[in-house]
Amino acid sequence: MILLTHLINFKNQLGIPFFMEVSIVMSWCIWMQWNDQIFKGIQPSQSSCLLHFKKEFDLVILRAKARYKDSMSSWLRNLL
Repeated sequence: MILLTHLINFKNQLGIPFFMEVSIVMSWCIWMQWNDQIFKGIQPSQSSCLLHFKKEFDLVILRAKARYKDSMSSWLRNLL
């Protein structure tokens, strides 16, 4: 129940129709940071996680429906 509340709040904060894709890709990037720390001894950082997110989200955009591609690309460019 708490997780659902957090997802709803996150959806409202982002205000984008593709918030679930953002959530999934960000979760994947955090997971990969964790694995890099455990298996490779690489210290996780917010900047490397964000860089990985941008690369992965670019791949998501390639597979997105045509009506979302422009807004997704624009959102990603304006991320930072």
